[in-house]
Amino acid sequence: MLRNKRMQKKNAGEISICVLAFIISYFYYKHQNSITIMSNDRDTYDFINFAKTKLGSDNLIKDDPSITITFKSNDFLIKEICSNNYFRQSSGLEELLKLRDIKRIKYTKNALDGAIEEHEEVLSNLEFTKILQDKSINIIF
Repeated sequence: MLRNKRMQKKNAGEISICVLAFIISYFYYKHQNSITIMSNDRDTYDFINFAKTKLGSDNLIKDDPSITITFKSNDFLIKEICSNNYFRQSSGLEELLKLRDIKRIKYTKNALDGAIEEHEEVLSNLEFTKILQDKSINIIF
């Protein structure tokens, strides 16, 4: 049971979507620029990365061209909404954050010297709100 009273369930559909996206990325690379998966299930992100690593190390795929697979999690979408000032009322963010659970996010931050730092940590809603205000942060998943 999640803190917002919803029941957490595993969804085989997410993995099926990843398999389909992975196949499309190789078969239709001439016709597409990228594939974006919108999911709040971390398994989708982990599965695509595992598949690329495993299939590459087993030589099942070589250097065949493929389309980039990108992700937009709920946290990514919230950051995008805030960055583009899509909220008409200040209560909009508060309402969205009521639906957000404390969870691990992966993000990059632009360092002072121009380098890019990669971070992965569990963030409460208060900590997440601080990230939303920082323009040097990009959420990966």
